[in-house]
Amino acid sequence: MTINTTEKLKKKVVLAPEWLIHGVKTWITSDQVIRRHPELSSQWFAFKNTGRLTSTLLEKLWASHSEISQNKKYLLDVMEKLNIIAKPLHNKEEEYYWVPCMVSTPAPVDVMKLEQNKDTTKTSTLCFRSKTNFIHVGVFHRLLATCMSKWIPAQVENTYLLFRGLCVFDLDEQHQLVLSLNDFVIHATVIRFTQKGRITDLHLCMTIRNDLYNALSEISECLCPGSELEICIKCKESSALTNKGLHTIDTLRNKDELGCSTHKEAHCVKSSKLLGFWEEENCREIPENVLPEHLARASERFTRISSLVIDIGTKVLRKVLLHFTNASLDEYMTNNKPDILELRSKKVLTQAQTDIDQYDITLASALLSNIYPSLSQQEKQIIADLRRQRNYLAHYPSTRMSKQDFQTQWIQVTRTLTELCNLCNDSNFENNVQKEIKDIQQTGPSAILSHLPEITRELKRVSKILDEIAMIEIETALR
Repeated sequence: MTINTTEKLKKKVVLAPEWLIHGVKTWITSDQVIRRHPELSSQWFAFKNTGRLTSTLLEKLWASHSEISQNKKYLLDVMEKLNIIAKPLHNKEEEYYWVPCMVSTPAPVDVMKLEQNKDTTKTSTLCFRSKTNFIHVGVFHRLLATCMSKWIPAQVENTYLLFRGLCVFDLDEQHQLVLSLNDFVIHATVIRFTQKGRITDLHLCMTIRNDLYNALSEISECLCPGSELEICIKCKESSALTNKGLHTIDTLRNKDELGCSTHKEAHCVKSSKLLGFWEEENCREIPENVLPEHLARASERFTRISSLVIDIGTKVLRKVLLHFTNASLDEYMTNNKPDILELRSKKVLTQAQTDIDQYDITLASALLSNIYPSLSQQEKQIIADLRRQRNYLAHYPSTRMSKQDFQTQWIQVTRTLTELCNLCNDSNFENNVQKEIKDIQQTGPSAILSHLPEITRELKRVSKILDEIAMIEIETALR
């Protein structure tokens, strides 16, 4: 098993995955260790109840396992990459990790009911439902680990709101996210502390929806290949403790109103009231707490990162394609004509796209993987990174991006572009790319926002063809 998507792990290979199992097993069977070290009993009870694993306790649990102890740092890095554990955000205390699968405390009924008081409002509940009516509990645990690396678990009177099947996170000074698992449905609700009535930060909700969907898609693909999740929103008349009253997001988009008959009394549901929390286009008015300047800055961030990926990323990938042909454009077309015609017959390419200047990221990466199977694993991963980053934007729920998300994406994308440029061994080209990156970074708000309509059209086009391209890749792999 190779895990090479980060700097820490790209030169490492896991030859014996059972090490991971053995490492986790020592945590589950830790009772004997605690009998020998009663001074750690409070840390051990906290670990068993909330999944908080301190470095001191970890040292003792692994002390008698020399192979694990010697490779402790690498093993923890792998566990973190696989979302088995999570490093806490802004940790200023003793070093520790969150281990969601160890949380054993049942959730109190008052927390599970999410009862609203005079100082809170809450969104409709966003749900991710398995089409097979089954979600492996490990999917939820890994989702929690992903969230724990982004947000801080909430506390009440110094007690973490971490329970079996439910966790509450502090998103900022006013908002909390409640995540829960009920049978085969994962529920997400945003709560806001306010005395001003119904005020909702739409951008925050849409960012959360996007983060959860992307994380769940990646985790499900790893743990349950072939499984499908559908996005639903729960009727606000439904109890927090039930899976009744779920309406698929596609149904809500296509109908202004629909009947909900899963309660004692059937009633009418207005789609925009459920969707409005999670989709910008379904909100009828701008929230009071979101100023136009804030919206403009959020759109500006989205446009900058999209320009970086689509404009510069496409240009760089075309250069990589020509570099690996080691030929001019005309020679490339002549030498690879049979392969190009074959790809066109399989609908990977269209007639117009046999001109390299028409290649987008999807097509250029498809050609590289089909015509140049000798690419190293690292080279394939760099190309896949750019494609993944483009797909992330294509699935983004809004044309507005938070500052934190933008900063994360900017670092990742610029690193990918630099790595792609390095493949070309052309310092002049790399210098020009760095100049273009700087131009995007420094272009004024009004000028950068003028590109938003064009970028939005391109991302919508990409979003429509991603499923088709995925099927082509599967068929190619099975040949």
